[in-house]
Amino acid sequence: MFEKNAKYFRNALVRANYQNLANDITYTMEFLNKFFGNLLLGEKNLLDNREMQIKGKVESKEKRINHSKNLY
Repeated sequence: MFEKNAKYFRNALVRANYQNLANDITYTMEFLNKFFGNLLLGEKNLLDNREMQIKGKVESKEKRINHSKNLY
């Protein structure tokens, strides 16, 4: 399980420890829970690295900030 999903597991660890409150990004154990659910409980969660991406959320907030600066 670890060998097949090593990249996902690593990214899930990083995501679980990443927080950026300025961009409304908080810690989440969601992806580690999926991984361990599959490993220990036999669940069939889809382990997709793309689900962990936070790029869109950051860009949206940056656009709002830039837009509000242009209003003044």
